[in-house]
Amino acid sequence: MENITDSCKKCGKQNAAGAKFCSNCGSEISGKKKLFEKNKKGNLLFVIAFFTASLIVKLCFFNSPAIDKELLRMSNEMNKLCPIMVDRDTRLDNTTAKPNGVFQYNYTLVNDDKDNVDTLALKNIAEPNIANSLKSSPDMQYQRDHNVTLNYSYRDKNGNHLFMISIPADRYK
Repeated sequence: MENITDSCKKCGKQNAAGAKFCSNCGSEISGKKKLFEKNKKGNLLFVIAFFTASLIVKLCFFNSPAIDKELLRMSNEMNKLCPIMVDRDTRLDNTTAKPNGVFQYNYTLVNDDKDNVDTLALKNIAEPNIANSLKSSPDMQYQRDHNVTLNYSYRDKNGNHLFMISIPADRYK
């Protein structure tokens, strides 16, 4: 490490690094303030660099507002076709785009009511099937590429909430 010395402003004597007072005349050495000011500037640069890096990481690795806008556009397009029967028991009522890259499908089980459905068993059957289809469906490529979390909300024929399946991108990539 370099041995930094400071000159005394009063007598001009060179003093050892870390000295608070001049070894010749005893005056306070003003160079310490300059060192502190340099550190303040360095700290400010560090803080600016840290926040800039954080923003870059967020934009590169997490969902950006552009993705949310695209999901909203996709939801609006899909909702033009809704409601639509998926099979004889399931109707897709609508979709919603939520903040932070979340896309939700809202389904109704048109022949069932909450009292007659084993929601836990149905969820345990549906969840792995949905995740597997997400991995292979060409229609889901955008969602895979942009780390979209997909929610599947199910209601009974009376509109009562049955269960929700939420599948983050790491489960279907």
